[in-house]
Amino acid sequence: MTQPPLTPSASAGPCTGPVPRTPEARAVAGVPTGRSVAARITAIYAAVAGAWILFSDWILTDLARSVHQVTLFQALNGAVFVVATSALLYALVRGYAGRLSGLVARARISEACVRHVIESVPDLLYTRELPDLRVTFISPNVTAALGFEPEDFMDDPRLWRDQLHEADRDRVTAEIREQLEDKGAFTIEYRLWHRDGVTTRWFCDNGRLEAAGASRCFGVLTDITDRKETESTLHYLTNHDPLTGLLNQHGVGLILDNLLQIARRRNTGLSCLCLGIDRFSHLNDAFGHKAGDEILVRVGQYLREELRASDVISRVPDGILARAGGGRFLAVLLDTGVDGARALAERALEGLDRVVVHYGEDRIRIGARVGIVGLPAHGGDAVQILSQAENALHRARGGAGGPVHVYDASEEREDALAARWLDRIHAALDKRRFVLHFQPILHLPTWSVHHYEVLVRMREPDGTLVPPTRFIPIAERFGVIDRIDYQVLEMAIDYLRRLGGARPDIRLAVNLSGVHVGDTRLLAWLRTRLESAAVDGARLIFEITETAAVEDLQQARILMDSLRALGCRFALDDFGIGFTSFIHLRALPVDLIKIDGSFIRNLDTSAEDRALVQAITKVAKAYHKEVVAECVENERILALLRRYEVDYVQGFHIGRPVAMSPERAAGGQ
Repeated sequence: MTQPPLTPSASAGPCTGPVPRTPEARAVAGVPTGRSVAARITAIYAAVAGAWILFSDWILTDLARSVHQVTLFQALNGAVFVVATSALLYALVRGYAGRLSGLVARARISEACVRHVIESVPDLLYTRELPDLRVTFISPNVTAALGFEPEDFMDDPRLWRDQLHEADRDRVTAEIREQLEDKGAFTIEYRLWHRDGVTTRWFCDNGRLEAAGASRCFGVLTDITDRKETESTLHYLTNHDPLTGLLNQHGVGLILDNLLQIARRRNTGLSCLCLGIDRFSHLNDAFGHKAGDEILVRVGQYLREELRASDVISRVPDGILARAGGGRFLAVLLDTGVDGARALAERALEGLDRVVVHYGEDRIRIGARVGIVGLPAHGGDAVQILSQAENALHRARGGAGGPVHVYDASEEREDALAARWLDRIHAALDKRRFVLHFQPILHLPTWSVHHYEVLVRMREPDGTLVPPTRFIPIAERFGVIDRIDYQVLEMAIDYLRRLGGARPDIRLAVNLSGVHVGDTRLLAWLRTRLESAAVDGARLIFEITETAAVEDLQQARILMDSLRALGCRFALDDFGIGFTSFIHLRALPVDLIKIDGSFIRNLDTSAEDRALVQAITKVAKAYHKEVVAECVENERILALLRRYEVDYVQGFHIGRPVAMSPERAAGGQ
């Protein structure tokens, strides 16, 4: 026989456990039954009364001397008997009543403790009757969790089932019955509606049968709403950018796979557009990461509005706009060919030029480049298409074909070749197979060589030397040029260390790529290297191209000032080929101006080049800058440059780059 369910007591709250039904069970439990108490009292009373009656008559008969005494003794005997038996009954009843009072007090204390435990536990304790899963008891904290009183579940047998979330109801009831039948226990997660009908809470329900084959189960409901919300947040962050609220690259990749299948099934077009903010890392460094975040949010809002307003993709949901990381955004355009994507990209860039981000007192203008890849012209899966869009953006940033570049299938072969070159570059860096060559730079006023330009070559495993034109563009494209720069600079400092004091007048000019504009590591690294090698910073000249310097004038000036504080000098390389060069002479703290070789090669035959070189030299002198002319190929050009009072010259006519040892340099060769 199964035990009845736990039910609340009328006076003391929920019961502490099942009450034994039979007298034997209650006796075993240590609680005397009414029948046993009555039997014990009756037996004791009968024994005492019988003994009294039996022995008192004999005693009184022996003592009595007359009938009058017999009558008197009998009356006295009766009175004593009544008093004695009353006292006996009082003692017996008082003893058992005291024992029962103690048991009742202990039971009440135990009940209060159990009730306190039930109310203190944050979980909900319950009992259910099978097969309808009717709740027959639930702990009082259900009110705080769901807004219902415990009695509501007793009064309405369907309340628990009705409060199950519609999406969970059939699944939960079926799984509970199935698991109870198979294992006699169950664990399941589901949602229950709050009494307000607006919010839901997640619970983990752990229950088990009272006994094998029983029709009642006991269980615990644990509130897991916070855990579920955390899981939901993590899932959201897996596919979304927390800053802009847009999809991230992983999320857009999942959607793109489905869109590709739809486009192929319908035989319609699809394009992927990758937009990159110009100089985003420099903007971050110049104005701070909060300003960078503000730029990303503003660009994300602008692109969302632009896509919604576009006739080309008016039917496309917002979900195809994503932030890919850094300053890059992705948009997938359904039913849109490459021409439509290009038109949209050009329109978006034109509008983005007018976007101004106000950050404090600063007004930041935003420029961008766009790479486009189309389908089905180029095929591929989501990963490949996103990679092609990134490559197209990189080529757009190269600037050769304008701010918008459409990916071409032939570029895959170039990418594969570049990837192989990248592996060779990494191997050369890891195994330190880069070697230095030195090209002399002639000081015209003294007709002597005091410094050399450091040029790098990559040695292949077979000993072949690879010129920089083969690997430098690949290193710049894939972001490893900074590693090459650091290794070249390390070798140049080591060269000067080994040279020691034999030729203190020798200086080395080292090319610095534009990625170091804003590089906060360079100053500390260089200071440490120079100190450990005991090399004077004045023996180093850093050459940076005019194009790289003017891309972020503020950061370029910070870089130059910090390195010049170590004694180093700066040369502005490739001067004259772009932008408003003369303005930059005043804005940048450079020591030397290197006129681009394109103006020097034909100096002896081109009147225009001669006029430009003379003008650059005069302006540079006015700003107290020294002038260096490169690509000097013959004596006629050398004579002209000397007449124009150019300070330094270099080129094949002066000397070719050679791998010169410190000993040769010390010997003046």
